[in-house]
Amino acid sequence: MKCYIDLHIHSVLSPCADLIMTSKPIISKLKKNNIYIFAITDHNSGKNLDIFELMAKKENMILIYGMEVQTIEETHILVYFKNIADFREVEKIVYNRLPNIKNREDIYGYQLILNENDDYCEKEEKLLSGSTEISIDELYKIVRERDGIIIPAHIDRSNSIISNLGYIPEIDFDGFEIYNRQKIEKIKEKYHINKPIFSSFDAHFLDGIESPKMEIDIDEFNIESIFKSIKNGKIKVI
Repeated sequence: MKCYIDLHIHSVLSPCADLIMTSKPIISKLKKNNIYIFAITDHNSGKNLDIFELMAKKENMILIYGMEVQTIEETHILVYFKNIADFREVEKIVYNRLPNIKNREDIYGYQLILNENDDYCEKEEKLLSGSTEISIDELYKIVRERDGIIIPAHIDRSNSIISNLGYIPEIDFDGFEIYNRQKIEKIKEKYHINKPIFSSFDAHFLDGIESPKMEIDIDEFNIESIFKSIKNGKIKVI
């Protein structure tokens, strides 16, 4: 079966996200665009995943456990896991390897944690939007040890492996995210990319969730089948 999917959305936990990016408005907007498989990928944390999973199940949607990690090279890397236990292990590693810098809301924005009613209940005090002390190579090993998926984010934009390194490391990534669909062929040719290409919303505002950018072909509507299809390249930009 073919389904629409998006793998890069930020909630109010990310300091760069709008205050309306809570589970109910996001899920409502996804449903409006017939997207029933999605990932919340906040910066270096996943403290809002529980509420998103709760709301997703009510709407017969599938949440993929994701996070956007900023490595020591200041590159953004998307990571995904089949189960919450593996995700929480990696989240703890990432959080502990973040510099102990307190968030400045007046500079960076709010970092809000949601409760079961989708209301703000707590603030994350540690700044999440900085670089961890984890290298790209080390992050790759951490993710692979847990059979996760690892994809360099928005390689056609800032804070990417191309903008920061100037080249693509010889690492067996599961694919590459290119935000601008019009640039896909040009970038693939320039950097000799023969891996699957992903293109997601990278939504920080509700208006960033619009018509789907990707379609996935899955055997069953469950997370195991989704991971299998991603790893087998049965996902395409539309």
